[in-house]
Amino acid sequence: DFEDELTRMSTFIKQIFPISDGQVLWALQKDYARLPLLMLESMPPFVKAFDKNQLVELKLLKTLLEQCVQQRFGKQHENSEWITDGLPYFLWQKYVNTHFPDLNMTGNLNTWPIIKNYHFTQAPYYRSWEIAANVSANKNRGQSLVTPKNKLTRYNRRVANPYRAALALLYLDAYLGNNSVANAIKSLPKNSQIDRVLKQDLAATTTKPIDWFFEHYIKLDNNIDLSVSANKIKDDSYVLTVESTQKNIAIPLSITTQDGKQNTIWIADGELNNTQVIHGKDTASLTLNKDHYIPELSLNNNTYNLNRKIFRNNLRPRLLQDIPQSGTSVVLLSPEFRYNVYDGLLAGITVGNSSLLSNNFGFKFSPQYGTKSGQTNGLAYVVGNLYHNKKSHYLTRITLFGSSYNYAANKRYSTFTPSVQFYFRPNGIQQKDRSYFLLRHISVRLQDLSKNDSRRTYGVSLATFQSKSGDALQNIFYRTELQVANAFKKLSAESEYITYYLPNRRLTLRLFAGGFLHNTTNDSYYDFNASRVNDYLFQYDLYGRSENDGFFSQQYIKAEGALRTTGNVSGANKWMLTAQTTTTLWRWIEAYAEVGWLKNSNQKTQTHWGTGVSFNLIPDFFEVHFPVYDATGNLMTNTAYAKQIRFQLSLRPAALAQLFSRSWF
Repeated sequence: DFEDELTRMSTFIKQIFPISDGQVLWALQKDYARLPLLMLESMPPFVKAFDKNQLVELKLLKTLLEQCVQQRFGKQHENSEWITDGLPYFLWQKYVNTHFPDLNMTGNLNTWPIIKNYHFTQAPYYRSWEIAANVSANKNRGQSLVTPKNKLTRYNRRVANPYRAALALLYLDAYLGNNSVANAIKSLPKNSQIDRVLKQDLAATTTKPIDWFFEHYIKLDNNIDLSVSANKIKDDSYVLTVESTQKNIAIPLSITTQDGKQNTIWIADGELNNTQVIHGKDTASLTLNKDHYIPELSLNNNTYNLNRKIFRNNLRPRLLQDIPQSGTSVVLLSPEFRYNVYDGLLAGITVGNSSLLSNNFGFKFSPQYGTKSGQTNGLAYVVGNLYHNKKSHYLTRITLFGSSYNYAANKRYSTFTPSVQFYFRPNGIQQKDRSYFLLRHISVRLQDLSKNDSRRTYGVSLATFQSKSGDALQNIFYRTELQVANAFKKLSAESEYITYYLPNRRLTLRLFAGGFLHNTTNDSYYDFNASRVNDYLFQYDLYGRSENDGFFSQQYIKAEGALRTTGNVSGANKWMLTAQTTTTLWRWIEAYAEVGWLKNSNQKTQTHWGTGVSFNLIPDFFEVHFPVYDATGNLMTNTAYAKQIRFQLSLRPAALAQLFSRSWF
């Protein structure tokens, strides 16, 4: 029986929109599917996170509200479109506050053991909008609410900005109080600039300043950052400081007293940065933006607990990824597993501040025990991101990275890499052109080598420029790199073009060229490699680095020459040029052809070519390559053919995650 649900939806809609007798509203599944409520659709049906009738009601309400907003306000001026985009979600949340006040973004998963105390199970539903909006805004990919739709990226147009608009209306409504925004919506006329009328109506009903919202807040491209801190000046007195990266804003400050009572005050536009004296005997803690109506870049600095001597921001350890929350700071303690032939299965605990959203500052410390080597290995890094708004150079990233594993039986390597990386979007955020310039120095130490071996300790400085343009259906990538060390200098360039010429038919062309500008080495350790990289920088996921035969020697890395067939040539200490083409035969089965020219000292230029078939199960993640012919002849008749098969497998989740983001950003 769905009659009660229909009645309360009808009553709610009629309170806001003047609906004449006999007017019919309808909701089609295809209309809802065009812009679904993400969290309602993300929960697998078998977990039963939401009641079946509840799901139907919430989906139906959202579609009806969209229809009502469109019928009443229709086509808006580009500066007013953000209101009509966010209004259905805003009203939807108002309905939820009344009829489903305990609705969380993950439904009833807050009753499940282990995860019931996690932020993502306790958060109100509208926080899913904040998370979705921050996917772009926290990476300096946000665009203001007043940006015309034809200038928005696909993700911002369909997901981020409608959700940001809804949160902005909730924020303004909470600031003004008394359901001021919701009440003003009821009397908005049918015209093409409802933002102007809304501002006038609200200004007439409140003494609070609102220019900061309409003149500044909705014009922000990316998230602001709020912070609260306190300095003790006497036994029970503190100087409280509230800061914001955006001065034209109103900030809610929640104060918890020592007896557990809570009160919220608003620090209004013009009062930032704000400093005041508080008394510890009365105040227990202070939290900014507790309701999360303001999407922020970081939430780790939003609270100050006077009762704590250390970890004033209420540090919470987590075993699973969680969402950030004002009032707490999360440190992730998660299991980590890796593998290589010499250490065996590597298992350990990672300590870091990784979250579902990008951070300005990140760290990771991951000690791992090798079951085969019986040694402690691992890696660690510290990374800082500096974003630049409204610039083609939109991000500077500074990183310190170190690692230590075994590169052969009972032989350990250690690396330390400081780097600085400059990211660019030369044609603006809407275009998919992206490039970066990376400067880094890699210091390597190989243990258990003689003191006279030049490879015992060495360092290589690198300058890399990489650019990519296009979209998911057609793109071109190129990369050039200069490496400088005491014993050599080498320059390389790589380019790859991918296009889909028929449905599910892909064509890939790749070129690589590299040459030594200077080379005084007397072995092949630093040579360009035709089919198997000499990973002297220890930057690739090689599971058997020192294996010359056997299964792990057949691992394929698409780097340098990247030939899938090995032939009788291995590397070049002068120069190398390779070319490859791959095309789809059927679904994930591809055919490839390749050729390479290699030049070594005191030798003639060698030529190698090959053909074969690849099973491209997950591009750049899991592929298997079966050579057929090469310069040595028919490989299929070779009794040792199994040794010719190459496999490509990345155990880094980031490589797979990139597959799902190519068309959005």
